[in-house]
Amino acid sequence: MYMCLAPLAKGFLSGYNPLIGLDGTHLKALYPGQILVAVGKDGNNNIYPIVWAVVEIKNKETWIFFLERLMDTLKDEEGGLGYTFMSDRQKTLGTVSGIYGLTLSCNSVALHLRSYFVAMESIKFLSEEAYEYLADIPPKHWSRHVFSSFPKSNMLLNNVCETFNAVIKEAMDKPTLTQMEWLRRYMMKRNHDKWEYYHKMEGKVTPYVKKTFKRIDHVARNCIVQVSRDDAYEVELNSDLVIVDLSKDPEDYVDTTYSVDTYMLAYRFEVQPMPDPHPWDKVKLRAPMPPAIKIQPGRPKSKKRKLEQGEEGSQNQHVQQPMKRRSTCSNCGQQGHYEKTCKNLIVTPIAVSSPKKEGGKPQFDSEWVKEKRKKKEQRALQKQSALGATAGPKSIGNKKFPQQQ
Repeated sequence: MYMCLAPLAKGFLSGYNPLIGLDGTHLKALYPGQILVAVGKDGNNNIYPIVWAVVEIKNKETWIFFLERLMDTLKDEEGGLGYTFMSDRQKTLGTVSGIYGLTLSCNSVALHLRSYFVAMESIKFLSEEAYEYLADIPPKHWSRHVFSSFPKSNMLLNNVCETFNAVIKEAMDKPTLTQMEWLRRYMMKRNHDKWEYYHKMEGKVTPYVKKTFKRIDHVARNCIVQVSRDDAYEVELNSDLVIVDLSKDPEDYVDTTYSVDTYMLAYRFEVQPMPDPHPWDKVKLRAPMPPAIKIQPGRPKSKKRKLEQGEEGSQNQHVQQPMKRRSTCSNCGQQGHYEKTCKNLIVTPIAVSSPKKEGGKPQFDSEWVKEKRKKKEQRALQKQSALGATAGPKSIGNKKFPQQQ
């Protein structure tokens, strides 16, 4: 099931930022499946959800289905495609990239070699690890409409997709139609919040650009500036020469993608509210069938459902057996057998009169008990003698047990 809201698609094409992140995540509903998402960025460097789809499993067929619908949604005859897709380099998505790299190359904008090296230097400035990873990939992968792959540790647009997956976590365990309605309402609220935020912006550029200017302030202090004439200067930074006209505002050098006007175009289309399903028009179409259950990739869950009475467990499902109570012999006190099968020495209790009126359990007076009692008396006497004390009337040495009485 592919879901595309027209306000989101029109807003993405109006506030054109040609970077699209692709990712998928598992669902937790009764019918297991996956949700595929395509997420971009707006002029304030925030996530911009474009389209999403629910599929049975992530494989070559479902990714082709998703990408074909996505290209139909974002088709722009005047401007041409020229998108750059970023993913976590999944096995199935990598297979699809080869197919679409050829199919869409006729409408895509080729990246010139100079632009490639400029982009690589920018990545090197941000992350040495990402630069070394990409340097091992031949530049021909950048010459067409490509799926650019970065390690997950470097985040970039992959982090955008993971952020969106975390946002829709609440809808993961809902049925498909309820899940889609939840997402539609979320997008309607999100578009409204962004539109209200736009009215609070001041200046020509978005707050993200202003924060970036503050971060690079300390870098500009190390620049070598040479005046040319009037307001024109030559600025050297890390052996790169840039011609700057100080008569212009620094914000004039910012790309229009990050302007407030472009930000407004991305959120000017509102997501319309929908009435209750009861007044919807009835159509004579085939009723949709439940999705087929596919075995999801990954390690299966270790926790098994407890079988009810009368159910038979499969070969792979171990039936939980109740814990058995171990028998205890009343003769020797050991576990694992009963008195009738006991092969140990039979100990017969000797009933003695108890000084207590309420009675008590008859005490054993076997040879082993007498020996233990004798050793206990000797240890008590040795301890008292070591401390220089004499046996008192209540000491264990002078105590008379019922058997002795």
